[in-house]
Amino acid sequence: MEALVSLTILIITTTVASSTVISAMQSVALSRDYLVAQNLADEAIEIVKNIRNTNSMISSISVNECWTVIDPGTDCSIANNKLTAGNHYIPILKDDSRWKLEDKLAQSPINSNFQIYKKEIGTPGSGIFSYTNDGTGSLTPTNYYRYIKVLEENTDSVLIEVKVWWYTGAKVNELKGLTLITNHE
Repeated sequence: MEALVSLTILIITTTVASSTVISAMQSVALSRDYLVAQNLADEAIEIVKNIRNTNSMISSISVNECWTVIDPGTDCSIANNKLTAGNHYIPILKDDSRWKLEDKLAQSPINSNFQIYKKEIGTPGSGIFSYTNDGTGSLTPTNYYRYIKVLEENTDSVLIEVKVWWYTGAKVNELKGLTLITNHE
């Protein structure tokens, strides 16, 4: 009888300890996922600011007219070459190491065009990666998706929403942020 009680206590203790360890591991994984998502959202906001700053530096005509161009160095008189309310964009790093936004206005936000890919940088096997929406080349798809949506636009400011979402099994997790980007001239 004492052996049976001891065995029962051992089983209960082991079950509780195992549950605690599993729960802690799930919490760490979820925290890691939210940290990556927050960094991807912050990066998207900084990319929009970087594009604004690049437009300000290279514009040969009025900065007030060209600060919302989505591909710096291109003609700002073309209407669909500017940030437009209601459109979804993804950031693309061009070959000349400048950022541009690619307009995905006709795409569903759940479309694979919004998927984030992981690219190893530096020495192969170094474990150092960067993330991109541009799925060309030898890249590894991740569980993360991202878009930049223009909610409002006017001559002096643009209100953007950045959304990052990812899948944990069948569950969809998401992180959203709003930022007002101004023409700093």
